[in-house]
Amino acid sequence: MYHVYVLYSIEHRRAIVGYSNDLASLLANSHSSSSRDQATPYRSCVLLHAERYESKKGASNRERELKSVQGREFVRRLINRKFG
Repeated sequence: MYHVYVLYSIEHRRAIVGYSNDLASLLANSHSSSSRDQATPYRSCVLLHAERYESKKGASNRERELKSVQGREFVRRLINRKFG
């Protein structure tokens, strides 16, 4: 089981899009001082959106879609709905 996620840093006003096969661990590590991944500078991130996929390929394709122009617009609408 894979999850495509959108994390949002209120402090930095940036969204991070990615996918993981262990979303709970990713969220726990995003607040850990020992984390060395892309989300490290964004320790105060909130989970804005998540989708579940059975295959890695499906999750990877959706991640790519969310990073496209249309996907970034979708993410902007999510941010505006949640944070105004």
